[in-house]
Amino acid sequence: MAGQSAQTAAAEAGQLADLGLTHLSAYALTIEPQTAFGALARKGRLPLAGEGTVADAFDAVDRALTERGFDHYEVSNFARPGRRCRANMIYWENREYLGIGPSAVSYLDGARLKVLGNLPSREQLLTQLVFVMKGTQTRFVRTLNEVPAKFVRTLAAIAAAKEQAA
Repeated sequence: MAGQSAQTAAAEAGQLADLGLTHLSAYALTIEPQTAFGALARKGRLPLAGEGTVADAFDAVDRALTERGFDHYEVSNFARPGRRCRANMIYWENREYLGIGPSAVSYLDGARLKVLGNLPSREQLLTQLVFVMKGTQTRFVRTLNEVPAKFVRTLAAIAAAKEQAA
């Protein structure tokens, strides 16, 4: 943060670790051009720390957390032994995962699928466009008949489990 020293960032990370947390993410803020922050930054009305300041703070946070037993296992993630984020590890190990809901992303049968955003209802998932990426090919599909069968089977299993629980 603008105005925050590396020592303050490290002290705050240490305080969080001392609370007994098992996982911490320490991301530097990325200003996207088409956001309110982007507009403020363009106008010079958003105080931002310089790259050197951010790098120094990140190094200090890394040292503070490592000294407290955290493993720096991803670019911005730190975890105590055995407490890495399973969702992150599934992604990095290229294992399959299912995302459900508007803008959800899945990886099944070697294809990445992205449901388009702003679905008014769960049922519309069956008729809305789905973004499918397999290898270097990208395409849109209109029905689940055109996406990997495992995706359809998994959605059906979730629906059945919900029905059974009700």
